Amino acid sequence: MVCWTCTQGCATIAFLWPTAIECPVFSFSPVALFECTVHVCGCARAYVCFSAHVYSFSTANTLHSIEEECVCARGIMVIRVVLQAMSQGHLLVDNIDKYVHTGRGVMVYIAFISDGENTSVTDEELRRGVDVLLQTKIFTHFSPEKMITRPLSLEECPEMDILIVPQASLGGKVKGRSVQFHQLVPKDVSAALYDRFCHFVRVARGVDETRVDANGASLSEEHVPEAASWIKYNSRVISGTFGNRQGLRFETDGPFTHTFDI
Repeated sequence: MVCWTCTQGCATIAFLWPTAIECPVFSFSPVALFECTVHVCGCARAYVCFSAHVYSFSTANTLHSIEEECVCARGIMVIRVVLQAMSQGHLLVDNIDKYVHTGRGVMVYIAFISDGENTSVTDEELRRGVDVLLQTKIFTHFSPEKMITRPLSLEECPEMDILIVPQASLGGKVKGRSVQFHQLVPKDVSAALYDRFCHFVRVARGVDETRVDANGASLSEEHVPEAASWIKYNSRVISGTFGNRQGLRFETDGPFTHTFDI
């Protein structure tokens, strides 16, 4: 019997360990694939690689083969995000001259990346990713008028704006003296995932999608010129147009940036 404890203290997971071999695809030991994911996405399942199979261990103390969902053969898809604090932002959405605007909040660069052929993500998995984005307590810039002594989450500050920007360059990988983007999920799949992700963020933030356009700008709000001196936050969820040039201007109180995979 071999036991591991999640580094976040979520649970202690134990199981019988057969002959240990390295994963034939990712070239690391089975231990590298075996970790508690409760604190990341709410799933109590952990994966461990045995030959060309993946076994699933749940908190119900059952160990069973799920070869049809083998991550060795199909790869793992992740959502890579970079979070940037902003005091306001302006994003080009039509490749010409139409900008949408946000006030104080968080800018989210996002890309969908796969280590293999697996590019399938369920709505439930996208919602879990949105929950991670909104519930993680890492922001200290939401109140410029006073010092914040503890990090806050976006969920705790529903009035803050969110600006979501598709950013394929997050999937780059250096090889030799060039950068390759083979890990990016195909464009058509990424576009669909991006639209769903933005939809779930708006739902979670209570945005009435019948009152906003495709980029999240209010249909009733008066047009704000690009040169406006200040935009007040207003619980907006603004998203860039996937596949377009992301012409971007933003202001920030400092280089407060986080990056992680969800």
